[in-house]
Amino acid sequence: MTARPRRTHARKTTDWRRVLFAAARESSVLQQESVLLISLSLADLLLTYKLLSQQSAGFFEANPIAQWIFARWNIAGMTLFKFALIAGVIAIGEVVERHRPGWGRAVLIIGCIAAAFVVVQGAKLYMAHSGLAF
Repeated sequence: MTARPRRTHARKTTDWRRVLFAAARESSVLQQESVLLISLSLADLLLTYKLLSQQSAGFFEANPIAQWIFARWNIAGMTLFKFALIAGVIAIGEVVERHRPGWGRAVLIIGCIAAAFVVVQGAKLYMAHSGLAF
């Protein structure tokens, strides 16, 4: 009985794995946009927690997934959820920027605009409830 010859060719790596590994080895090309998005998300998280902790005010989380997470794990779960999403958006922006220059930056800028809108709305709610003018 003869032994079967071993395969000598390497397993083909799919394109998406190659892209992700290459992006992970390189430095960020969207550092400023990423820091801005993280900062706005932190402000959103803090405002959300402040509003949700005021039980007498009747505020609620509009995102049903975030509400479910907050109901079960409070602010710790909400923090992990929010920053996992932000990390995903930043990773997508970085990968897109390397293949289509300008488009990844646009993804993060749109994310920053959306986050800024949410922060402004949260600040308006907080100030209206506190009796402060905006």
